[in-house]
This record gives sequence, C-alpha cells and structure tokens, in this order.
Amino acid sequence: MQITLNIDDNLFGKASRLTGIVEYTALIHEGLKSLITSESSKKPRCLRPIGLAKGRFRVPPDFFDELPDEKRGQKMAAILEELSEIKVFSEITDPCAWQKEIRRDRFLPERDDAD
Repeated sequence: MQITLNIDDNLFGKASRLTGIVEYTALIHEGLKSLITSESSKKPRCLRPIGLAKGRFRVPPDFFDELPDEKRGQKMAAILEELSEIKVFSEITDPCAWQKEIRRDRFLPERDDAD
C-alpha cells in the first residue's frame, strides 16, 4: 500500500538514531510491529499450562539438561503425570477452544493475520 504521511522530523530522527534504521519504509514497518506487540501484550491472555499451575508446580532445574531421545520422553511423561495429579488442567472445560485462545494472543511477525 502506498500512502503519504506527514512525519515530525525530530520524531523520525530520534527513532532512526535509536534503531539505526534510516530507510523510511523500514522504520515505519518496525514502528508498526512494535506498536502491535505492545498493544497485543495488553490484551487479557488465556492461561497457558504453566500459568494454570502457578504456585502448585515448579519445573525441575534439570528439566532443560540434554538427554538422549529415549530419556526425554520419560522425563516429559513424569512431568505430565505430576501436572495431572494436581489437576492443573481441570479449569479447561473446552480443550479445543482453550488451544485456539492461547494461540490467538501471540503476534506473528510478517503475517497479515495472526489468527
């Protein structure tokens, strides 16, 4: 889309110095992406699994240690079992709707529509 804009020279200059971007279109694109990200973060979010377990579950410190493939599955199964025991997913009444909602709140750069 082509558009004519009146941009304050001082505002453009400051944004350009802070970002290192000197090309008009690139700077406007970055500004719009930043605005979208900022506004998206203000939207109420659906709790992700770890948010649902807040205060009731902690990821073990060794969770991110490198493991052979066969051990990874065992470790993940143990954590899912623990989450199941504390009924962390009991608040989710419709899993499909919940999954769609947690994916909707993320800004996806370079896409026209994040849904």
